Amino acid sequence: MSASIPNRDKEIARRLDLTFYGVRYRISGIFAKLGARGRIDAVHRARLRGLLPPADDA
Repeated sequence: MSASIPNRDKEIARRLDLTFYGVRYRISGIFAKLGARGRIDAVHRARLRGLLPPADDA
Protein backbone atom coordinates (compact mmCIF):
# COMPACT_ATOMS: atom_id res chain seq x y z
CA MET A 1 0.00 0.00 0.00
CA SER A 2 1.23 3.50 -0.76
CA ALA A 3 2.26 6.03 1.86
CA SER A 4 -0.41 8.23 3.38
CA ILE A 5 -0.80 11.79 2.09
CA PRO A 6 0.67 13.45 5.22
CA ASN A 7 3.74 11.21 4.89
CA ARG A 8 4.10 12.16 1.22
CA ASP A 9 3.86 15.83 2.15
CA LYS A 10 6.52 15.34 4.82
CA GLU A 11 8.80 13.72 2.25
CA ILE A 12 8.21 16.57 -0.21
CA ALA A 13 8.97 19.08 2.55
CA ARG A 14 12.18 17.27 3.48
CA ARG A 15 13.40 17.09 -0.12
CA LEU A 16 12.60 20.73 -0.87
CA ASP A 17 13.73 22.04 2.53
CA LEU A 18 10.27 23.44 3.30
CA THR A 19 8.00 23.02 6.28
CA PHE A 20 5.18 20.48 6.16
CA TYR A 21 2.68 23.34 6.43
CA GLY A 22 4.41 25.24 3.63
CA VAL A 23 3.95 22.23 1.35
CA ARG A 24 0.29 21.89 2.32
CA TYR A 25 -0.24 25.62 1.65
CA ARG A 26 1.33 25.40 -1.80
CA ILE A 27 -0.56 22.23 -2.71
CA SER A 28 -3.89 23.77 -1.72
CA GLY A 29 -3.03 26.80 -3.88
CA ILE A 30 -2.42 24.51 -6.85
CA PHE A 31 -5.74 22.76 -6.22
CA ALA A 32 -7.54 26.10 -6.08
CA LYS A 33 -5.99 27.35 -9.33
CA LEU A 34 -6.94 24.14 -11.12
CA GLY A 35 -10.35 23.87 -9.45
CA ALA A 36 -9.35 20.42 -8.22
CA ARG A 37 -10.59 18.54 -5.18
CA GLY A 38 -7.59 16.29 -4.72
CA ARG A 39 -4.28 15.14 -6.13
CA ILE A 40 -5.67 12.80 -8.77
CA ASP A 41 -8.16 15.43 -9.91
CA ALA A 42 -5.35 18.02 -10.04
CA VAL A 43 -3.20 15.78 -12.24
CA HIS A 44 -6.15 15.08 -14.53
CA ARG A 45 -7.01 18.78 -14.88
CA ALA A 46 -3.36 19.74 -15.43
CA ARG A 47 -3.10 17.17 -18.23
CA LEU A 48 -6.28 18.49 -19.84
CA ARG A 49 -4.78 21.99 -19.84
CA GLY A 50 -1.49 20.80 -21.29
CA LEU A 51 0.45 21.58 -18.12
CA LEU A 52 1.60 17.96 -17.80
CA PRO A 53 2.42 15.44 -20.51
CA PRO A 54 -0.19 12.77 -21.29
CA ALA A 55 -0.11 9.63 -19.19
CA ASP A 56 1.85 6.68 -20.51
CA ASP A 57 -0.50 3.92 -21.65
CA ALA A 58 1.70 1.11 -20.40
